[in-house]
Amino acid sequence: MRKIFFVLSLLTVSVFAQKNINNYKYIVVPNKFDFVNKVDQYQTSSLTKFLFNKHGFTAFLAGDDLPSDLVENRCLALTAVVEISSSLFTTKNVIILR
Repeated sequence: MRKIFFVLSLLTVSVFAQKNINNYKYIVVPNKFDFVNKVDQYQTSSLTKFLFNKHGFTAFLAGDDLPSDLVENRCLALTAVVEISSSLFTTKNVIILR
């Protein structure tokens, strides 16, 4: 019974999830990800911002000066979060935009 409820809840969440990231104007990259100890250690945040900008998005670091429309309405931006699913021999990082 729990499995059926869990599957149904996942289906309802996926139906209401945003399917198109083009509805957002900006991407905000945090200064420090959870898996590093210092701010921008190994240039993870600045590299992520650079790659988003390179591929046509408008990305900002969390400490940068944000545009006035983004300051007034934070719903215009997605936030980049990194999830790690590593095993003994492999390292897998996935960037999720929330």
